Amino acid sequence: MDYTQIISAVIALISAISAMQTLRTYVEIGVKAAEQLYTATDGAAKKAYVVNFLAEKGIQFDVETIDKLIEAAVLQLHHELYGSERA
Repeated sequence: MDYTQIISAVIALISAISAMQTLRTYVEIGVKAAEQLYTATDGAAKKAYVVNFLAEKGIQFDVETIDKLIEAAVLQLHHELYGSERA
């Protein structure tokens, strides 16, 4: 039995998971930095900062995925800062 295809598929899967984790990490860093640099009402500027930060790192992904990752990172940050309950 030739295991080459199985090994190649496993390596590709590990690479994809690693790339997504790297993307999430950079998004989280960008969101935290934007939170420090801008006021609460500067949502568009914060998002632009994160997108620019990712571009500077050479990270290119589709807009929908980036939007979802940014929203998830913002929600997580708010939970960390303010707890799960919001007024």
